[in-house]
Amino acid sequence: PCYHHHGRRHTMGLDTAHVLSDERHHTPFICTICHGVASLDAIITTKCSHPFCLACMDELVSQQQQDDCLCPSCNEDLIPPPDTNAGTMLVGSIRVDAEPLSDSQPLAYLLLTRIEVECPCRSETGCEWFGDYADLPEHLHDAGHGQDHIRDIYAIDDDDDDEGTVEHQTENEQNSKSSSASGSTESLDNETDETIDDLRRRAESLKDKANSVFSDGNYEEARSIYSKGLDCMVKLQGGTKECSKLYATLYCNRAAAFLREQLFTSCIDDCNSALEINPVYPKAFVRKAKALIEMGLYVEACSCLEEGVKNNPNS
Repeated sequence: PCYHHHGRRHTMGLDTAHVLSDERHHTPFICTICHGVASLDAIITTKCSHPFCLACMDELVSQQQQDDCLCPSCNEDLIPPPDTNAGTMLVGSIRVDAEPLSDSQPLAYLLLTRIEVECPCRSETGCEWFGDYADLPEHLHDAGHGQDHIRDIYAIDDDDDDEGTVEHQTENEQNSKSSSASGSTESLDNETDETIDDLRRRAESLKDKANSVFSDGNYEEARSIYSKGLDCMVKLQGGTKECSKLYATLYCNRAAAFLREQLFTSCIDDCNSALEINPVYPKAFVRKAKALIEMGLYVEACSCLEEGVKNNPNS
């Protein structure tokens, strides 16, 4: 369901009648305003950690006074002190103590996106689709189930290093090894005179190019370009804190490409490499857990997420 408010279209949560996952999975994400699973643009209150659909909170604050906005779950005052920006966001024209769930608690957001759901148009169209909540907007768009359900209703980030969701690997996993950090098809033998800054800038440029290619859906090409960037970083043999951050990012972004290509073992290897460089890298934990889930290694995936939470206590 959606409504229009201040000229914008919003989406409220998914009716729990269309949820296939166990209650223990989806109950923590119930929006107490619409009583559905919070939409994929969910926010979470900073003080009391209650999730809500962004649209539901928008409607709530538009109906309440700016100096008296209470959490509908616990009546906590959601209006922050004047001139306070940390841990807050604008909902409509009012600043409240809340943040996007995807930013505030990325590991929890991963669990939200992995809730198994069926097509909400099943009773109307007989559609038999089911899958991850994160894949529902794309299905609704591709199946043409009406303008009220198309993907752009959902505020999903399509970052240039998007984590994505993938189907299970079926074959050719071993072919991925040809794209190791030293496996670039472009030799660096003639570039020994490059300075550290030159190599870092070139690696940064390759990362940006790979991100652009990735966003166009060319995952194999993006993976190859990330590998070239990693070759530059290998040649640096350490470097500054900025270099280490770039090194970890290249591994983690290439892991996203492997994930899209359904090369799960290679994705895990790259995530591990990223975590060796940056042991608290949230996206590396998330992508590794996704790959483990796709391989059916649910205990290992839970352990990965638990380790991620331990290393990111504020996530």
